Amino acid sequence: IAEDLLAPDDPSIVSRLNNLGLAYSSKGMMQDAKAAYFRAIKIGLQMSPPAPAIVHAYNNLATTLIHSKNYEEALASAQKALEVNKLLNGDGETHIKNQIGAIYLKQKRYTDGIKVLNEALDSHRKEGTINNTKSNHAWFNLALNYLGNGQETEALNCFKKCMDNYGSGPRDKYYRIFEKRYEDLKKHQGTKDIKHDEIKEESDELNNEGVKEGVKEINDLKAQQIRNHD
Repeated sequence: IAEDLLAPDDPSIVSRLNNLGLAYSSKGMMQDAKAAYFRAIKIGLQMSPPAPAIVHAYNNLATTLIHSKNYEEALASAQKALEVNKLLNGDGETHIKNQIGAIYLKQKRYTDGIKVLNEALDSHRKEGTINNTKSNHAWFNLALNYLGNGQETEALNCFKKCMDNYGSGPRDKYYRIFEKRYEDLKKHQGTKDIKHDEIKEESDELNNEGVKEGVKEINDLKAQQIRNHD
């Protein structure tokens, strides 16, 4: 991005770099995505107070690191997102804790995952989103941590909660996943035939507006390179 066209303390630099990272990630360009997130974080931390968008950059960096199976680094990045979010009195705590719970699941630290995901659900209760689909990824990750910990009844209840949260609203592909997992667990409870696979985490990477803005940044960069070459 044209950082030189913006004031060095302009928070939009951090937002634009974060969006650039989202776009690179959506195209599978993970190294470029990480570079954009690192740049966003470096610039954002130099501002006083830190730019709010670095919370998203830290959390998106964690998602990228999960994809490359660097779980320790992913955890450190997500925990940093939580720390900065608290410093700035941000509203990202619920989402970040769900991310941390997903990382603990990858690391098979099920007890830690159960603890932090219950904290995420407590935040959903405070936000009034505990009984709708906004809380479903936390419930689902909690179910998988319970399964890993051998607590099948608790996992069954979590899968059921995911379905109940749809109420009379329309069903989507995730509902069908929850329903299948619930029925499979009910059928095979107490056996070795229980699936422990996961669904794609709905992280900030699915922020379509950010991806669109990031794609625009990439296209602007390409156009600038062509002009410079000419």
